[in-house]
Amino acid sequence: MRVGGPCDAARAGRGPGPRPPAAAIVLALALLGVAPRHAGAGAAAAFVSGLDGRISVGRDYNLLDASDAERASFANHDPGSFFVVNSMGDQFLEGTLGGEWRFAKSVPGRPRVRFDYLRRQYLDNPIRSSDRYAFGMKIAAGPYTRADLGVDFQPQIYRRHRQDDFALPGEPVFRPEVYRRTDGTFGLSQALSAGTSIRVSVDGSIRDYRAPFDARDRWIMGGSAGFSQALAPGVRISVSGSFARTRSRNDPLVPTDLSNREWGAWSRFEMRSERTGSGIAVEGEMGWRHYTSINPADHSYFGRSDRLTGVSVELTQTLKGALASTTRFAYRSSLANQLTASADDDTFTDSEVQTGLLWSRSNLRRASP
Repeated sequence: MRVGGPCDAARAGRGPGPRPPAAAIVLALALLGVAPRHAGAGAAAAFVSGLDGRISVGRDYNLLDASDAERASFANHDPGSFFVVNSMGDQFLEGTLGGEWRFAKSVPGRPRVRFDYLRRQYLDNPIRSSDRYAFGMKIAAGPYTRADLGVDFQPQIYRRHRQDDFALPGEPVFRPEVYRRTDGTFGLSQALSAGTSIRVSVDGSIRDYRAPFDARDRWIMGGSAGFSQALAPGVRISVSGSFARTRSRNDPLVPTDLSNREWGAWSRFEMRSERTGSGIAVEGEMGWRHYTSINPADHSYFGRSDRLTGVSVELTQTLKGALASTTRFAYRSSLANQLTASADDDTFTDSEVQTGLLWSRSNLRRASP
C-alpha cells in the first residue's frame, strides 16, 4: 500500500464505528423471556431446550491477514506503505450467547430453532472489532432424515484501508474497505445406521462492499457432501468435500477480476470422555482456488491459483455442573502460485489462540412436553 496525504491520516479513524449492542440485548431478553411451557398451553407451544454462552480472551497474530511483505513494511515503517492499525497482532475479548427452542411433538417435523450472537472486541485496534448473528432451524423430514437451514449475518467487517484510484482532488486517497457479509446454507442429513450419517448441502454467500469499493462485491454459490462416523462411545470422525463458484461485480475500467472457482476438503476428529469430562476436537481443511480472470493486464489474478490450508485444535474440560473451560488454537494460510503485482488480496499466514469459560444448560428433561 502506498502512503496517502494528510487528508487520509486525518480521516483514518473514521472507518467502522462502534457497534450498538441492541440486537444482543433483544436476544438476551428473548432467551430469558421464553419460559418452558406445559403441553396444555397449546399444540404449537415452544419451549427453551437449551441456553449457552462463552466468554474468552485471545490473541490474533495477523489482524489484517497481511502478507509477509506487508508485515515487514509495517515493522520497518516503510514510507511507501499506509496502515491504520497500530499493531499487526492484537488481544481480543470474545463473547457468545445462544439459545435453542423446540416445538411440541404435535407440530409437523417438530422444528428446532436456534439463535446465536457473537461479539469480538479488539483491545488496541477496535476498528477490527466485529459482530455476528446466526439463525438455524432443523426439521425432521422423515424417520431418519433431517433438513436444516442456517443464516449468518455480519453487518460490518473491516479489511484494511485501500487506495481509491478514482478519488477526486481534495478527497482522501485511502479509504476504509468495509463490507457486509451474509451466508446461508440448506442441507439434508440421512442416518444410515446408529453411528453413521451423510449430509449434502447448498451454500451461498454475499459480500456487499461499502462505497467506493462496490466493484469488489461478490456472490458465491456452491455445495458440499460428507459423512460422519462414530468410532466408539464419545469418538467421532467427519469428512466432507465442497465446491464454490465466486462471481465478482468488477469495474469495467479496471482489469482486476476477483471471480474464481474453489474446491475444498474438510475433516474433524472429536473425542470426549464422560468419566473425566475432558474433550478434544481437531479440524483440518485444504482448499484450491483458481481465479478465472481472462485479461492478461490483470497482473494480480490472471493465471493465479491459491492453496488454502487451515487447522484447529480445541480442548474442553468440565469444571463443575454446567461450567467448562475451553482452549483453542487455529492456523490459516493462503499461498499463491505467483507473486501478486499489488497488495490486492495478498497471500498470508495467520494464527489465533484463545481460552475462556463455556456455560451451557439443557432444559430437555424438565421442559419436554
